Amino acid sequence: MTSGIEKKKRNLDMERLLIPAEVASALRVKLDTLRIWRNRGCGPVYVHVGRLCRYRESDVAVFIDRCEGEGRDDEKPTGTLG
Repeated sequence: MTSGIEKKKRNLDMERLLIPAEVASALRVKLDTLRIWRNRGCGPVYVHVGRLCRYRESDVAVFIDRCEGEGRDDEKPTGTLG
């Protein structure tokens, strides 16, 4: 059986989940762009928490690292708005 202290420690180690507005702001894109990326599967990895869309901080960091080095002409992944 897991003690209350062990459960509390596990909860503290849990990674923070970001809402779409936080991710869009961090990436400096519109919420609509983030939604389109989700639909096309070309944006940061996301998870559903019930009906809510959330992003792990580490997944957003991986996405940024993946985009690094694409050059100035490719600031956004394929499938962006405007």
